[in-house]
Amino acid sequence: MYKEPAFSRFPILKPNDKIILRELDSKNDALGYYNLMCDPAVHAYIQETEVPTSVEDAREKVKFWYNLFYKKISILWCIEKEGLLVGTIGFNYCDTMSGRAEIVYDLISSEWGKGIASTAMKAVLDFSFSSLNIVQIEALIAVNNVRSEKLLRKFNFILYKTHKAHRVIRGEYVDTKTYVLYKNRHSSELTVL
Repeated sequence: MYKEPAFSRFPILKPNDKIILRELDSKNDALGYYNLMCDPAVHAYIQETEVPTSVEDAREKVKFWYNLFYKKISILWCIEKEGLLVGTIGFNYCDTMSGRAEIVYDLISSEWGKGIASTAMKAVLDFSFSSLNIVQIEALIAVNNVRSEKLLRKFNFILYKTHKAHRVIRGEYVDTKTYVLYKNRHSSELTVL
C-alpha cells in the first residue's frame, strides 16, 4: 500500500560517530563540491556536464540539488567527515509513487578504501527502504569503475543491463552497466567495517 513519505524536512543521517550525511549548503559546500568533482580520480568516471568549471559553477550545481529535494524529486546528501565534505550520495531521481530511485555517489579519492562509501551506502539504503516507500534502486556506472561495482555487489545489487557507448566521459564514449537492488534483497543487518 502506497504511503506518502515525509519530504518536508531534509533527513540527516548519522551512521556512526565519524560520518554525517546532511543537506548540501551552497554557501559552505561549494569549494568542497568543486574539489570533489574535479578530483582526477573521481572525474575519470563522470560525465563532463557533472564537473563544475569553477567554484561559482559548483555553487549553482549545489543549489540545483538542494532545490530538487524541496520539489520532491531527489535527495542528495553531503558526506561529511570531521566537518569537511568528502563526498555525496543520493538519488538522481526518487519516485516514491512508483517506488523507484537511481542512486548516485562520489567520494574524494583521498578517502577511498576507508569504509566511508560503504557506511554511507548502508545508511541511505536502510533509510530509503524503510522511510521513502522505495522498492527498487538502480545504479548506473561506467564499466571500468571496478570500485563502484564492488560496492554495489557488496550490497546485493545485481547486474541488470550493459549499455554500449552510453555516456561521454573525457570526450570518449564509454559503456555503462545498470545494477539494481530490490527491497527484498536488501539486508539492513549487513555489517559495514
